[in-house]
Amino acid sequence: MGKPISTTMKTISVFFTLLFVFSGLSSFAQEQVIKLNLKEGYECIYDLTEKKYVQKENGENGQTTVREKQLKIITVEVIPGISIKVRVNISENYSETNYKFWKQRVDYIFNDFRNIQHLANVNPESFLSSSNLIFQIDLIDRKIELQNKAELLESYFEILSKRNSDDIEKKIDIFNKIYLSRIENLIEYLLWFHD
Repeated sequence: MGKPISTTMKTISVFFTLLFVFSGLSSFAQEQVIKLNLKEGYECIYDLTEKKYVQKENGENGQTTVREKQLKIITVEVIPGISIKVRVNISENYSETNYKFWKQRVDYIFNDFRNIQHLANVNPESFLSSSNLIFQIDLIDRKIELQNKAELLESYFEILSKRNSDDIEKKIDIFNKIYLSRIENLIEYLLWFHD
């Protein structure tokens, strides 16, 4: 048969179980509410990381893509309890894909001019990275609106026209529907913390 467990062993295991339970409960009691009260002229840096992993059917790891953005957010105007206007600059914007034996990095701020066709096109990510984005945050309705959308569309159109790009209307439509329609997601987190 087996040896009976001594009472000291039982006491030690019960002690560690109780210690674990109480330490877990005390961490719940220490939960705090984080508030972000922005004032005019306030600057903050926000790093946004998005990771995508591919796993092959055989269980092997495939490629990994990491997209990094660094946003510099400056508070322009604050109407307490009603709205906040912020200017956002994207100071870092790249994607890096790791394959099994090599890496590929695309920097959207510094364009690759080795390819001559690239000069005729303007990557929307690159354009947004070199633009000032002005947002109005409605604190009552908890909504974010891009204030200078018309100006961005006009500037993008001008650049494409100067470069004699093909299908300008189609590129403007894609820029508007895909890139500008979801640009508010960049600073959506401000609604989580501001009271």
